[in-house]
Amino acid sequence: MAAKLGLVDGRKRGHRMWKARKEKMVEDNKQTHPNLEMREGLSGPPLWKMRTVDWVDTTSGEKVDVYGAEVKKKQDASTSAVQAFNFLSSFH
Repeated sequence: MAAKLGLVDGRKRGHRMWKARKEKMVEDNKQTHPNLEMREGLSGPPLWKMRTVDWVDTTSGEKVDVYGAEVKKKQDASTSAVQAFNFLSSFH
C-alpha cells in the first residue's frame, strides 16, 4: 500500500538472487536433461504470491519431474527415522 502511494523506494525484492538461482538451475539441468526448458509462473493471492518452476520437455511438450527422485529419497529417509523412533519409544 505504501509503495503505491510513493512512500517506499529501493525495496529489496530478491530479483538478483532469483535470477542467479534460475541460471544455476538451468546450467545444472542442461548437462543431465538437454531437452528441458524451464517455465516459471506466479500463483496465489496478491500478498502471498508463490513462484512455481516447471520443467517442460521441448520435444513432447510434457511436464517433467526433475527433482522427484531426490524428494522421494528424503521422504523415505525421514519416514524410516520416524518409524525407528516409534519402535524404540515403544520399549519405555
